[in-house]
Amino acid sequence: MSSFVYSGGLLGNVISLLATAYIAHRTNWEASFYIMGGVCIPWMVLWPLLINDNPRTHKLIRQDELNYLIAALQLAEKKQRLKVPWKSIFLSGQIWTLIITHTSIGWGFYFMLTQLPLYMKMVLQFNLNENGIATSLPFIGMFLFSVFYGRAADYVISKEVLSLTLIRKFSNILATGVAALCCSIVPFTTNKYAVVALMVIATTVLGALYSGLMQSYMDLARNFAGTLIAITNTVATLAGIAVPLFVGWILNQDPSVASWRIVFLVTTGFYLLATIVYGLFITTTELPWNKPIEAPNRDEEGK
Repeated sequence: MSSFVYSGGLLGNVISLLATAYIAHRTNWEASFYIMGGVCIPWMVLWPLLINDNPRTHKLIRQDELNYLIAALQLAEKKQRLKVPWKSIFLSGQIWTLIITHTSIGWGFYFMLTQLPLYMKMVLQFNLNENGIATSLPFIGMFLFSVFYGRAADYVISKEVLSLTLIRKFSNILATGVAALCCSIVPFTTNKYAVVALMVIATTVLGALYSGLMQSYMDLARNFAGTLIAITNTVATLAGIAVPLFVGWILNQDPSVASWRIVFLVTTGFYLLATIVYGLFITTTELPWNKPIEAPNRDEEGK
């Protein structure tokens, strides 16, 4: 279910990349910014009207949907307001495993999203329309793969073929390991079709992350999953700022294929870091501070 939900963001990338290239080609770059910004306005209005923090309070939910979510998420009858254990969070080795992994993957993802079009223009000599199509293909692959892989992972878990921990680790290693391999090959080939194929493969397999890294938050601390994702995603987003700065710094010194090799190999290193850290240290054991501390019974206090 989460793989299907997360896949919506990937579909958005596909649509925006294709639409931006088309709009810029037919009109100008300014129009693409205005149109994309305008598309967000309906979402901004609908989000607070349609979203609730608990399925029980949603006005449009069907009873069968509610029953399914209660069973799947093990929702309590009455939601307790829990105090966020900030100290325990930042002293947890498991949380730092998630931070390092998420940030390393964030570097690779933002590189493909923001710098791959530049590489295709500068090195592969793609025109605007070709660039839009070529850069959207990896995210089409990731969108489709995330949905099908998520269903397959759920099936394996339900049949207890592999342990939950092994499923999480395998999913992450598949995603980041293959992405690292592809990124290490790209700068050493000049065939534009081979480059596109490698980038499609590298990004497609990242869809397995939605059955790996992105599920670890629920495994470790279901009650604070939103807070944990906010923390790790904030740090990972910093990679989105660092990637263009790093690439610009490298290319300003020497805008050659050799400089692009450095960029791709650094990205490979980050993917390998995510592979190693998550593969060695992640578990699926619930963290002790996730469980709410119940107040002692008054009768028991008097004993």
